[in-house]
Amino acid sequence: MNILEFELLTTSPMFASRDGKTFSLTPQSVRGVMRFWFRAVVPRVIDIHYYNGERKPYIGLKKAEELIFGSTERKSSFDVIVDLISPTNITNNHDYFTFARINKRNRKINYIYGIYGVEEREFLKEKSKLNITFIIKKQPDKLLNIIINLMNLISLVSGFGAKTRKGFGSFKIELIKTNKENSSEIKNSVKNILNELDENLKRYFSSISDTHFKYSQTEFLDIPEFPVLLSDPKTYRVVSTKKSPIKNFSDIYKKLYATEMQESKKGVYIKVKKKLRTLNNTESFTNALREVEASSKNTIESNIIFYQALMGLPINYKYNITSKKLRNYKGNEYTLTNGERKASPFFFSFHLNEKNEYYVRILMITSKISLNNKIYFEGRRNKLITESPESFEIYNQAMDIFKKEVEKKLTNKGEKK
Repeated sequence: MNILEFELLTTSPMFASRDGKTFSLTPQSVRGVMRFWFRAVVPRVIDIHYYNGERKPYIGLKKAEELIFGSTERKSSFDVIVDLISPTNITNNHDYFTFARINKRNRKINYIYGIYGVEEREFLKEKSKLNITFIIKKQPDKLLNIIINLMNLISLVSGFGAKTRKGFGSFKIELIKTNKENSSEIKNSVKNILNELDENLKRYFSSISDTHFKYSQTEFLDIPEFPVLLSDPKTYRVVSTKKSPIKNFSDIYKKLYATEMQESKKGVYIKVKKKLRTLNNTESFTNALREVEASSKNTIESNIIFYQALMGLPINYKYNITSKKLRNYKGNEYTLTNGERKASPFFFSFHLNEKNEYYVRILMITSKISLNNKIYFEGRRNKLITESPESFEIYNQAMDIFKKEVEKKLTNKGEKK
């Protein structure tokens, strides 16, 4: 048995909860995040559709997960204990996201866009301490390195709790301790961690008797159905503002999620969404509204491309523009959906440098927007059906827009000389 302990420092507010109200980071939540990133990396090592001579969708992935995380037939190879070291840093004061500047109506401007959906929850403030301990019961020596790799990866590109894709729940690993050594190395390179994981996963699976994986990277004929960090550079990209840090969290939060009317003061996330909506000189929402409201059919086939679907679905719209031609539709509500929930393929994370200054890392992982390649724009009476904007080229166009806006707003490259 090995005992592995991580001392963590949160680098952004953490919205973890068991009941949707009070703060609680549970072992189940930690496992869930680890399982997500395990699924993202294991196709680099094995064919996830092959096991023991049988080829079937995800049979290899399910067996690999079972060996580490357990299943109904097999106990997990490790236990998790979470200890909160800074309980006084839990708060439900959401004025934390309301900043001092007053608008023309003498009201404080509330930037809740980044935390929409959890704005009533308690949260753990940034720069809070917590410990996560793993008790490794099976293949302890080999599994230890995999857990270290996964925790290092999560610290670089994700976090724990809700809204991690918008950068919340980010953390820094301050120390790794085991019962055999005083400490273990903390990695700061996504590429290096992935390469280590490749070797450690292969070594772990090979050491277990009666396991019959095919050790070759899974081949995807098109964009993968779920986020996968393949060695192919088309499948993921990383952008960082490490060379242009910002002194405090509130400033970097505003630069990302400000919802002000003035275009130059809008946050990066809002600007990118708007630019995707009009990418390649198309106004997808307005064009879709016209088609839906003008048609007497219940279902309309269309060739409108909704590039903004790359930011996640569903998207809810309320038409408030007072265009003379479309004024009859003011107040109408519309939904862009793929028939189910699709999370954004862009992962923001907040980080601290050696001087305790903030920077942002953005990870893009290409994955299917819709499994049937269809997008639906739904109005009150009818809906429009069109194709998903799915290609590596379109994903990289979106990432280029993010990179440009981040450089304008958060780095010295965007400053006027």
